[in-house]
Amino acid sequence: MEIGGCCLPKDTKQLRANYEDVTNNLISAIVDANRTRKDHIAEMIIKKQPKTVGVYRLTMETNFDNFRQSSIQGVMKRIKGKGIPVIVYEPNLKEETFYNSEVIKDFEEFKKRSDLIITNRMHKELKDVEYKVYTRDLYGRIEGKLIKQKPLFSFLILHYQTEKDTVDCINSILKNIDYDNYNIVVVDNGSPNISGQKIKEKYKSKKNIKVIISDKNLGFAKGNNLGFKYIKENYNSDFIVMINNDTIIEDGNFLNKISEEYQKERFDILGPKIISLVDNQNQNPVEFTFENIKQVKKYIYKIKLILFLEYIYLRKPIKNFFKIIKRKKHENKKNLNTKLHGSCLIFSKDYIKQYDGLYDKTFMYGEEDILYFIAKRDNLIMRYSNKATIYHKEASATDSVLNKERRKRIFIYKNQIKSLTELYKLMKESEERTD
Repeated sequence: MEIGGCCLPKDTKQLRANYEDVTNNLISAIVDANRTRKDHIAEMIIKKQPKTVGVYRLTMETNFDNFRQSSIQGVMKRIKGKGIPVIVYEPNLKEETFYNSEVIKDFEEFKKRSDLIITNRMHKELKDVEYKVYTRDLYGRIEGKLIKQKPLFSFLILHYQTEKDTVDCINSILKNIDYDNYNIVVVDNGSPNISGQKIKEKYKSKKNIKVIISDKNLGFAKGNNLGFKYIKENYNSDFIVMINNDTIIEDGNFLNKISEEYQKERFDILGPKIISLVDNQNQNPVEFTFENIKQVKKYIYKIKLILFLEYIYLRKPIKNFFKIIKRKKHENKKNLNTKLHGSCLIFSKDYIKQYDGLYDKTFMYGEEDILYFIAKRDNLIMRYSNKATIYHKEASATDSVLNKERRKRIFIYKNQIKSLTELYKLMKESEERTD
């Protein structure tokens, strides 16, 4: 179905007027359907939150010059009603404006000023900005070749207190990523030092950066889910790249590589190579996994015991006990359906359609274990790829709050117990359903 067009809207309205004395519903239904179509198109465009919308050509067919009959007017009116400026490129139009929208004569200027371009048909002169194009052209063909729009990526960064780390992370994306179709959503997770407001002010002029301020600390899962749902509802992204605020991206082709990986072999969740800046080791894929409910239950008991020893200041026995409770390492050579590190998780549109983020009944720690279990339970494809690389500073947000080692250990143990208890419940429920 076309975005613009003039014959169907004009003719059906005239037909309804001609037969207003004849009892019927069909003609009115067609007119109403055209109105619904314009509502839907405008809504989809508004959701992408462009700063400026460009309309490429008002003519729908060769030698057609009755611009004012084009139903693109209705779409333009709805978009402008939301306060979004609309500009028009139509070389056959002599006027300086079209229904109070500026008419741009210079095509290069039009492409540069437009954040999103509406066109009824794909054209070869739009090929260099195809990532900006919104069209209802089902075939999207230019001279017999199918044009594919670049997938839309959304970076999701959870921020808490450590302003410098978050700024370094954002700047590494802005400076290094060689890709035109992406945005960044930062969630300030109730930082008491107003650093979230400072970041919001710092990047207020960046049209592709959105900063969301939470009035309280929601924890890792719920904090990320706040941004995940915002992206899902407002951007219609093809991929969500959920990264810790203490990560750095230096690979300019990071997003291109992810897109190529998906085209080659689809996935629900992807983990890249994550190089720790502490020991220079790759953190993916994760070596430790809980394969059954007995392992989880046993580990919970051991963490409870070590927490008790920590409370009564038995530091030396704790060190020795660590040797007992440490989960056995194994060399993980799997790339498919393997546990992935939580500092960078890439969710495809297949996952985004089904879920609103991470399992949300934890505060911190254990999210990777739960995600791994849910992926197995729901037959999701979890893949590791060494094609793309990200760097990880590690634990900066926790360290900013818990600067004393003992407090930090107690915090970790308590939250590990809570998270693993949730994992135990999920496993138990799954077992009961299969019995």
